[in-house]
Amino acid sequence: MKRQLFSLAASLLVGGAYTHALMAADQTLLLRTPDISKDQLAFVYAGDIWVASREGKEPRRLTSSAADESRPVFSPDGKWIAFTADYNGNTDAYVISADGGQPKRLTYHPDDDVVTGWSPDGKEVLFTSPREVAVGRSQQLYRISASGGYPAKVMDAPVTEADYAPDGKSMAYRPYIQAYRGSSGWRQHRGGTTPPIWIYDFDAKSHVEIPHVNASDLNPIWLGKEVYFLSDRADGAVNLFRYEGQGKAPKQLTENTVWDIRSARGFGDAVAYEAGGRLYELNTKNGRSHEIKVSINPDLPQLQVEWKDAAGMLESASLSPTGKRAVLVARGDIFTVPTDEGSTRNITASDGVRESAALWSPDGSRIAYISDKGGAHQLVIAGQTGMGDSKSYKFDGTAYYNLLSWGGKGEHIIYQDNHLNLFAFDVESGKHRKIATDNRRGDIGVSQSADGRWLAYTVAGANYFNRVMIYDFESGEAFAVTDGLSHASDPAFSLTASISISRHPPTQVQAKWGLICRPRNGRCVSGFMPPSCKLTAVRPSCRNPAMKR
Repeated sequence: MKRQLFSLAASLLVGGAYTHALMAADQTLLLRTPDISKDQLAFVYAGDIWVASREGKEPRRLTSSAADESRPVFSPDGKWIAFTADYNGNTDAYVISADGGQPKRLTYHPDDDVVTGWSPDGKEVLFTSPREVAVGRSQQLYRISASGGYPAKVMDAPVTEADYAPDGKSMAYRPYIQAYRGSSGWRQHRGGTTPPIWIYDFDAKSHVEIPHVNASDLNPIWLGKEVYFLSDRADGAVNLFRYEGQGKAPKQLTENTVWDIRSARGFGDAVAYEAGGRLYELNTKNGRSHEIKVSINPDLPQLQVEWKDAAGMLESASLSPTGKRAVLVARGDIFTVPTDEGSTRNITASDGVRESAALWSPDGSRIAYISDKGGAHQLVIAGQTGMGDSKSYKFDGTAYYNLLSWGGKGEHIIYQDNHLNLFAFDVESGKHRKIATDNRRGDIGVSQSADGRWLAYTVAGANYFNRVMIYDFESGEAFAVTDGLSHASDPAFSLTASISISRHPPTQVQAKWGLICRPRNGRCVSGFMPPSCKLTAVRPSCRNPAMKR
């Protein structure tokens, strides 16, 4: 089996049509963290820093290292760009000429030093670092000469990002991180860790808070006498706001409803920002935005056709019903490999499409999986040989889906969506049936009985303890087999249609409906599960009388 996994390295050729599609595009997307100077636009694409005209014309790459560069920030005169990079395996602050050349490293501390701006005179680069923070997720603000030297701490208070006023007497800053950040954040979070934007006066050694609500304010930009910032306070997407001072309520300048504005920088009377992988520029005088279209045709290593070792990106694996082959998901393709002798088969061999969540049919003749072809998840059923036509089925919604089980006699495929719903797909009719909605995000344990009539699954109660439920496909009814006073997980039907339930931690639980049984004088009676027990079995002869075969 191990030998076959490594043979995947020679079975996946990537690039091809996807490369040609990108090269033929009139507009390049997935552009990040823009900044503007008087004449130029800087942004990040494919982990490198690029510059172009303010209109997005004549783009050229400034950096080409295999390491990631991010957060380019023009100096006030537009001649230099400070940025963050993880060269040499460490995140530090760098500067590079806007005309190109060799980047100059400014910081050398082992903690992450992240560029956040420049001093108004253009002599120093501002960066945040946790280097003197003992615990927690806080950073402090530092300044360092653009020509190198030792950094100096601006103040002891925590600062996550900041921008100086043009006169250098004040700065707008965010004091701490927000819950909604990165790919794992909570969008539209309303609770703790919803930071404000504060304005600090260096002479008075005091701060005022921009009027704040229970929402996340971030990315302060100081232009003239006004502070611009991003916020999700409008109960939609993250948008751009302006604060004019004197305690006035911030004014919303953009009306995005789908894509969050992820980053923004400004110069003069304009703010450049990123939303949905596209770049925009807003005129602060008239409040109008226009898209900056950039077309890049680079010689990126990521776009070259090459052989890839798919075994290094293995997502899941499961044995076939016969145990002779295994189905694997790796690098967005579906493979089957033999457990002893035979060939590796790439079932999907798709370019620019991601497949996932592969399941064997109970008889081992077919494989079901999720495909995002066409821009939305769909269910695909194909032959396990990789030959012949596959059949695709649309889901009823536009959510993200995951296949959980294809058991019983093969009539139903059980799956869930990212809205906590559990469904069954009827393979013969092509119809979808909603089974339940969970009360808490997490894994749903499922199992189908050998005859295909019953589905065991878990659902969280109001106390967040999982209960094991039994669903009857014939009647459409569901009932609980655990009482919810302790956590139950991982239900599994035996081949003789009894139920096994794992409990964590072990505890005494009163049996319900005679489903948890122990023999006494040759008879089956309800009873308690001993504290030492971790598994409780439901014997076929001890079923609830209502459960007719």
